[in-house]
Amino acid sequence: MPFVRACLLALTLGTVIVPLHPASASQAIAPLPPGSNRMLVLPGAHPDVSNCTLGLHGEPLSSDNLLYFYNQPVNTGGNDRYWTYLELGPDSCAGCDQGKQGDLAAAHVTLYFPFAPETVTVAISVVQNQPFTYCNTAWHTGLPDNSGSYTFIYPPTSYTFDVQDPLTTQEIVIPIPPGYPLMPIPQLDGRTYAQAWLGVEFVTASDTTKAHRPQLAIQGTQVMPCMTCKTWSDVGNTFQDLQEWCVEFAEPNPVMFVETRPCESVAAKRTSWGKLKMMYR
Repeated sequence: MPFVRACLLALTLGTVIVPLHPASASQAIAPLPPGSNRMLVLPGAHPDVSNCTLGLHGEPLSSDNLLYFYNQPVNTGGNDRYWTYLELGPDSCAGCDQGKQGDLAAAHVTLYFPFAPETVTVAISVVQNQPFTYCNTAWHTGLPDNSGSYTFIYPPTSYTFDVQDPLTTQEIVIPIPPGYPLMPIPQLDGRTYAQAWLGVEFVTASDTTKAHRPQLAIQGTQVMPCMTCKTWSDVGNTFQDLQEWCVEFAEPNPVMFVETRPCESVAAKRTSWGKLKMMYR
């Protein structure tokens, strides 16, 4: 009983009990068709091998039919939204240390389309990190900061795209305009890095028939187990509505990540220190 296990774990660790996701009872994992992977680059996005990759990436090997609420209100009044942990520092991006910043360049989300044509709208955002007891080992990760309201690094921005080919896995590359930096700072574990969260909200789809709607592409169990505290799903608008992916679904994480441009010195970018302090206070 996933909910009972989640409650016991929460009580053991002294965490907030997180409600059961309405979709979790009906989830269905399926292997992706071999050779189905495609890349859909939206206008304005320029993926570059010189960019740094932050988040949960790699080739997906399976999919999960968890996206239930396109065009439908859920009991907490929102759409399906998923958060992926981002860390920018010397370990994830060469040269990204104190006094440097890496501008967000693009967001990536990978979906499997059993049916086409399909038109999908997603909203992309990046928010600050909030330390949290359950996921706070060495202050490494926490939660998307939605205490009261989200503290946005990149505000929610909607993008609409069309997929014309059925039975394909599409890596959607979404542009993020210049001017939204991540800046590594000294952290409590003695390292220097920036922490943030990529939010992907699934807003609408042109066909929400259960057999037709797009599915989350996830990392295969034979490649990587679930990475705890790297993915949260958001079934509402408050702290208590966030739920930890590994506890709730017990399967590998969805493939969602960002690119950042190579780090440059803050002075060279002439970014206002006041602006940076507001973003990373």
